[in-house]
Amino acid sequence: MVTRRDEPRAYQLEVANRAIEGNVIAVSDTGSGKTLISVILLKHMVAKARQEAKETGCQRKVAFFIVNKVPLVFQQHAYICNNSDIKAEAICGAMGVDNFDKERWNTIFERSEVVVITAQILFDILAHAFLVIDLCSLFIFDECHHATGNNPYRRIMTDFYPEALERPKIFGMTASPPKDKGTAKFSATELEKTMDCQIITASYNEVVQYTQSPKERVVNYTGIKIGSGPVPAEDVSREFSRLSLDEQQICEQLVAMLKDDKKLKPAVLWYQVAITELGPWFGSKSWRYILDTLKEDVQLTDINVRAQRLNVIQDAEQIATSMAKSRLDWDLSQVTQKVQKLVEVLREAGRQPGFCGILFVERRPTAHTMKDFLDECKQFGPEYGLDFIQSAVLTGHGGKGDVKEHHMNIKAQRKILEGFRKGQYNLLIATDVAEEGIDIDRCRLVIRFDVKNTVISHIQSRGRARDPNSEYIIMLPENDGFLEKISKAEADMRLWCSELPQDRVIRLRGPSANGEYDTDDFDDEDANSGLEDMKELAGVETIFRVESTGARVNFYTAVSLLHRYCGSLPADIYTTWKPEFNFTNVKGSFHCELILPLNALVTHFDSGPFSTKSLAKKAVSFQAIKEIYCRGGLTDSLLPHRKKAIVKDDLDEEGEESAGQVPPVSLRMYPIHQPTFWENKIKFVPGSDSVLLYATVFSLRQPPTNPGGEGVQPISRSLCLFTAAPLPQFDPIELFFNGDSRFVDIVRLSSPVELSVQKLQDLYQYHKQLFAAVFRKPVEVGSLDTGVRHLIAPLVRDHVGSDFHKDLSANPLVDWSEVQLGSSSSSTAEFYGLQEADFSWDRLQDVVLLEKGQWNRFFSLTAVRTDLTPNSPIPTSTTSLSPSFLSDDASQGRESDPMAVIGTFAQYYKIKRGIDIRNLDQILLEVKKIPRRADHLQTIKQSAPAEPKSSAANFIIPELALKYPVTASALRSAEWMVSVLVRIDDLLKTIEFLTEFGLQDQIKLPVMLEALTATETSYAMNYQRLELLGDTFLKFMMTVDVFIRYPLLDEGRLTSKRTARVSNSYLFKRATLFGLDRFLNKLPPVITHFFVPTPASPSPPSPSSGDTPPLASPNGLVMSTDDPPQPVTTQSQPQPQPLQRKSQVEWQISTKTMADLVESTLGAAYLSQGFNLGLKAAAALLKPLDGIHTWDDFARSFSQTDGPPLPANILATPFKDDPLLGDLDNVEDAIGYQFLNRRLLVEALTHATAVNPQTPCYQRLEFLGDSILDMLVADYWVRRYPVSGPGVIHEIKAASINNQILSVLCVQLGLHQHILHFSSSLATDILRATQQIQDAKEDALTTAAAGGKVTTTERGEPMGEYWVDFNMTKVLGDVLESVFGAVYVDSGWDWSAVQGFFDRAVLPTLRDHLSVETLKKHPVIELHHRIQGAGCQFFKLKNLTVVQEEEDQVASQPSESSSWSSTPLATISSRPTTHPSAVITLPASSSTISYSQQHRQEYGQGQEQGQPDQTCAVLIHGHSVVTATHTLIQVARKEAAKRTLAFLDSNPEWLAKSCNCPSSLARLKRMRLEGS
Repeated sequence: MVTRRDEPRAYQLEVANRAIEGNVIAVSDTGSGKTLISVILLKHMVAKARQEAKETGCQRKVAFFIVNKVPLVFQQHAYICNNSDIKAEAICGAMGVDNFDKERWNTIFERSEVVVITAQILFDILAHAFLVIDLCSLFIFDECHHATGNNPYRRIMTDFYPEALERPKIFGMTASPPKDKGTAKFSATELEKTMDCQIITASYNEVVQYTQSPKERVVNYTGIKIGSGPVPAEDVSREFSRLSLDEQQICEQLVAMLKDDKKLKPAVLWYQVAITELGPWFGSKSWRYILDTLKEDVQLTDINVRAQRLNVIQDAEQIATSMAKSRLDWDLSQVTQKVQKLVEVLREAGRQPGFCGILFVERRPTAHTMKDFLDECKQFGPEYGLDFIQSAVLTGHGGKGDVKEHHMNIKAQRKILEGFRKGQYNLLIATDVAEEGIDIDRCRLVIRFDVKNTVISHIQSRGRARDPNSEYIIMLPENDGFLEKISKAEADMRLWCSELPQDRVIRLRGPSANGEYDTDDFDDEDANSGLEDMKELAGVETIFRVESTGARVNFYTAVSLLHRYCGSLPADIYTTWKPEFNFTNVKGSFHCELILPLNALVTHFDSGPFSTKSLAKKAVSFQAIKEIYCRGGLTDSLLPHRKKAIVKDDLDEEGEESAGQVPPVSLRMYPIHQPTFWENKIKFVPGSDSVLLYATVFSLRQPPTNPGGEGVQPISRSLCLFTAAPLPQFDPIELFFNGDSRFVDIVRLSSPVELSVQKLQDLYQYHKQLFAAVFRKPVEVGSLDTGVRHLIAPLVRDHVGSDFHKDLSANPLVDWSEVQLGSSSSSTAEFYGLQEADFSWDRLQDVVLLEKGQWNRFFSLTAVRTDLTPNSPIPTSTTSLSPSFLSDDASQGRESDPMAVIGTFAQYYKIKRGIDIRNLDQILLEVKKIPRRADHLQTIKQSAPAEPKSSAANFIIPELALKYPVTASALRSAEWMVSVLVRIDDLLKTIEFLTEFGLQDQIKLPVMLEALTATETSYAMNYQRLELLGDTFLKFMMTVDVFIRYPLLDEGRLTSKRTARVSNSYLFKRATLFGLDRFLNKLPPVITHFFVPTPASPSPPSPSSGDTPPLASPNGLVMSTDDPPQPVTTQSQPQPQPLQRKSQVEWQISTKTMADLVESTLGAAYLSQGFNLGLKAAAALLKPLDGIHTWDDFARSFSQTDGPPLPANILATPFKDDPLLGDLDNVEDAIGYQFLNRRLLVEALTHATAVNPQTPCYQRLEFLGDSILDMLVADYWVRRYPVSGPGVIHEIKAASINNQILSVLCVQLGLHQHILHFSSSLATDILRATQQIQDAKEDALTTAAAGGKVTTTERGEPMGEYWVDFNMTKVLGDVLESVFGAVYVDSGWDWSAVQGFFDRAVLPTLRDHLSVETLKKHPVIELHHRIQGAGCQFFKLKNLTVVQEEEDQVASQPSESSSWSSTPLATISSRPTTHPSAVITLPASSSTISYSQQHRQEYGQGQEQGQPDQTCAVLIHGHSVVTATHTLIQVARKEAAKRTLAFLDSNPEWLAKSCNCPSSLARLKRMRLEGS
């Protein structure tokens, strides 16, 4: 939730208006937004100076922002530059200003509109007449309470200001004006006189709504409070005596060296303070830092004695280094009670979640020594209670000279503060530099360890405790009356301010101008009186009823309903919407003006007159509710539209379910669709002795020519596909062999071929025999009586791919001899047996070999080994059966083990296979196993075949050899031909799809094929990139439509309207309606061509069978372990029935995949011919858009409307340039586009917190611009990477449009300087965003300078995604998107206008910083891929804090039997799921990993909003593995993912061992096999 403190503060605008009118000092608490007031004032004064200079031609006057500390120069300069387009200059002493002459100063003043400067430098340049005060337009004094005594603030106002003829305007800011001297009661008139100002202040009731008052507590200790005077000697002696003798001697020696020099003597006082107030441990430890501080101060002394003093300090450092410092003990006996009490306070604070605090000390040595103390306390372990502290020191800016460890430069301060914001540190040990000015996030604990005796110090340090439930602790000696004294002084100051004249106390939400109070939430009338008794309401409508539902609203309920309506409007963290009521009293009657938020349907109403304010308020609320309902802002139930409601009025009326309803199951069964082309069957023609077929030749392009010879495998052969109808001519088909690409050329022969019945019968038998070998099991392709799809024949070897052309005849190309051999059904001995004459390379090189008893293994010959016989030793390449088994050492004790005597091939067959080799003199055949069929459409490399357990498996003894009746080259070709047939099926279905939807000749076949190919196939292309493009196009198209069609709707309702048309549920229903499952290409891909019959049961082994195979099985070819293959049966024999598995006729398709098909089709259409074809495809698949037939119709439709309605108060005001926006010419120059209607540009820059703007806020334009930028980015990456890995385009698109990069682009264009807003939090977040960018650039340059490595682009930006860890406010990205929307609308919906803007503003950054090779994955995406790759199906991220879940589930969704998703949130990490695969072993510490709650800011949101912490859990099988907590759920999710990845990296086998999803178990099995 967002607190009221973050609303636009009306008193700020009122103070700014008073400052514009005259000289004022604004008195307001720390954190009340005074700096924002100064920027508003500067914008007005600079705009005025610009106009005057333009009209008169005179030199432009300069405004000065005057500060009292160097760090504030850069902080306020950055704040001004990043919240305006003002040309500002930062000036401080370190820039060498002492050497600037008048010409140099004039140059600075001429180029600057505002100079942020320290007071002393401004006084000096006035004194030296480098600046004439008449040329100054404005002096802003930050912390103007310093304008007393001889302070430069006062001297500027007393010495120079009175002499000016044209005095500059004065604006002072302070949280506590100083008390006049010599007065009993508080008075600050002396400050008013000095500054020539009147003090104004907002009433306490006004400011307290926006500032947080912490709980104050005093912690007393026994001891003294050391002031600025000398330390009592007895106290020093008491603590000194507790040092060791060595420490005492060294400390005495150091004191003696330093006490006599007045410049070195302060070190002695610092030491005495440390040892007396903190204890002996601090006394000895502090010398290092004391001497460092002393050395820094000596650098500024007279050069004549500087060297001598530095020598003394150097000697002192050597002595101090030799001191053996004692270590702390558990009881902290070496420190004072004050330090011990501090430890107790910190321990208590550490028990609360989300600790973050500031410890204020007076001196820099104390700060550094305190950090050492807290760090050393960690040695005692967690039980000591201080291990949670991560401390950092924040001290002031060192002066001139070297910057040492104890002095901090501006950048170092910023790094510390950024680390504090991010949670890297949770305790700042700070000097008074942290009291005022420097921007520090609010914290939950502020400890005033060293107390200063001033009201302003008390107020400012307390003001750092701005967190809800924060605490401010003051540490004081017992019986010290400091707090009472300071509290009284503060009360006196506040009383004096409240008693100022009424016109100087701003009361907007308290008493009104006439002294009456605005009772915003309560009525001022008697609760018992009824409306019917009020005569003045006679004749006034007090009840409004909706006839269709009966819902009604009356005077009593209208106000609460109005609040509810405002709360439903879209808002960011800087806005909370509520109605505002302003009353005027005219002669005793009340009129009420109602002001509603900028994005309400109506924004202004007036009512009256009524006798009471309550009635006026009710009447105007009642009137507004009626008007809002009539404009569609309320439902017929008189309720606000739900933010995530699904709009039904746009859906089809064809009985469809609500578009937002999720389908009951995520996976559904669909029948496998066969391309209608295969309905043309090859079959016998009754009464005819021949059949007319069409032939298509397929040739695999060969790798570089083999030299030939023994051992070289024969290349594959070309094949001819015979079909009953001419196949369409296709382009070459790409296949992959172990990851290497090769193409298959396709030639469709123009003349049909006539085959005799006998040839057709032979070809049919050969076809079945060939593919039975491919699949290692029988196939059934139908019969020639009923028809078969196709037949495949090998071509003669003499022909290669380049020989084929369409005019050839198929008959002479076919190798009919092989066809006849393969179709033969001769006796088994002749069919399979090898004769002695066969044992030569020439005769066996293209033979497929089998071995008796190994019927499921096919081999090809690699060599005829005439040097080996069955009595030869098995070669040494064997692993488990190497000749080492025969060594004496290896065989000892193994005589009883038959494996121990294996040495020759004959012994191997005898012992292992039970076969006696009869001819021990025969030669051996060295063979290689022919691998099983692979899917050559997949790009992944096939896993290497397992090495045989024995090298004996690489040889076949001829008497056991059989040869299969197809050649090895034909078998290799048939193996890749299966993949070709799959692709032909895909192409045929794609042609049918294009024809059915009227997209033929408009979308190229390969592009549409890509759009219909599922991601699971692992093919070279799938629909991922087109689905992304189509999803983006659909979102863009629907965005444009609803933006134009519904000009009255706010961003939230526009989103609901769009969601109705782009949700996966709706797309799934449309895909189902059109049966898009018929065209999907997915796995399994081959069952539509080759149905596999049930294999026969294997027979028991029969070693005695030797060379006599058993009879053939009725099923034809039997591939059992022990039976040899038999010839395929003839037509007259009984035919096997296909195996009727469910998977053969149906397959599973997820609902998401069906929805993706719609989007990928739109992507293919858009990629082919742009928006018009995309629109046509959308009209074919979705409900056509009313009145939209071409893309130009959108512009025509918009021109026929009046555009978005503007509130009456805006329409009544002529449009003019607003000085708060700055110079809009600069914006147009930056984006390279000149607006025809500048009001659109102003709208794009107007945040919802703007007060009285001339346009609505940017939310509607941002809604439009978001989809435009999505479209531009998706189009760019899809075209740049037409081929990419899984998910790559999605990831790089997400990296291109995340808030970090959009914010960087917004800053690069300078748009952040022109945002019209009225939020101090937003101004601070914009400043922090720009500082992060600047720091990254400086770090890159520093790295380059130090190491010589180029770390920046040509534009001086860090390489890569340097913004990836930035914490940026979302407003910056929103503004960039809204400007895109404004350009598109202003240009008349001309796409080239936004394309040009994109090319100029966005494209250079994408080119320089993003690529697939260097992409940094978002942790959530990376975790998804990791879990998905491991095969786990039950994983998600879940928000455990809010009711509305935010889930991310991997593509493999849980089945209906899973109950884990319904586990109650309260027990989700402790109760196991009932899902059968949810057995998971969590490490003992896994559930306790938690992200620190101190990460206050991510994406620039919520860091000061007091939002409840959000906890995200990573759930695996319902168990919480890791949790992370943050105020923003996005940050919690990101951190939870990062920590889970780190856990999985350190425990690589945990997921595989803990998850037993089927695919995960298979992966674990592979891991164990690889390990063994």
